[in-house]
Amino acid sequence: MKPETIVANLAANGIHLYVNEVGELRHRGKRGQMTEEFRAMLTEHREAVIEWLTTDPGRRLLNDEEKRRIGEVFHAFRDQHGRALVAAGWNRDEVFSGTDPLAVATVGEVHGVIWFLMRGAELAKIAEKAIYFQLVDGSRVAWLRGGCFVSDPYLGELEKTTLAGS
Repeated sequence: MKPETIVANLAANGIHLYVNEVGELRHRGKRGQMTEEFRAMLTEHREAVIEWLTTDPGRRLLNDEEKRRIGEVFHAFRDQHGRALVAAGWNRDEVFSGTDPLAVATVGEVHGVIWFLMRGAELAKIAEKAIYFQLVDGSRVAWLRGGCFVSDPYLGELEKTTLAGS
């Protein structure tokens, strides 16, 4: 069984795996959720799961739910805000840097705009020089024309200078 499948199955059952600072595989979840079957699976595949959890997170394969959400978020954003993007002078395809939601396989291939929206961020404003998002924790992020993401506190400084009037 692939380690990403094991991690996804456990997460679907409320068990979240992590590797602590000394390299040991640990889990979080409600008492009783870690069944003997899950324990046996982890014992058998422990090294592969640890390796998968500690490799570059951008190489992590997306699970089926994430793939479904990418398509959903991509199409919703494009369809709901396409006119506003064009009105602000954006090329709608440029916003997603050619992202094909059906071809994305790893976390690193998901465009940042889509990733923020998948995680509950909300579009706050489409302006000529930046697209602003409000994150779940209340912080702000802007995707600047040219493809750079900027967050608070740097965003506040840029708004006073480069993004003034945006």
